[in-house]
Amino acid sequence: MEHCKQMDFVTNQIDESIGKNLRKIRAVKHVSVAQVARWLDASEDFVVSLERGQARLRASEMLVLAERFGVRISSFFSGAPGQSKTGETGSDVRGDVKAARG
Repeated sequence: MEHCKQMDFVTNQIDESIGKNLRKIRAVKHVSVAQVARWLDASEDFVVSLERGQARLRASEMLVLAERFGVRISSFFSGAPGQSKTGETGSDVRGDVKAARG
């Protein structure tokens, strides 16, 4: 049971890190919550929940956002448990997209 609690804690930390990074990337790129919601075909409330770490970003959604923002998928994981604090924010998403699409 203790192992499950630890996994939940780490998972929550990752979701929070992804949300914070989404918010940062969105701010730097001057993209509104409404625009992100349109890209994901989701509600603005869902995007706000993502940014707060209260909802989970699916891999397919992450791929869409990486392409739209022009960042690497790894940019969403910067500072997450097991990741470096700096992370990559390069504008060349081709390597990540190619790997994701196999």
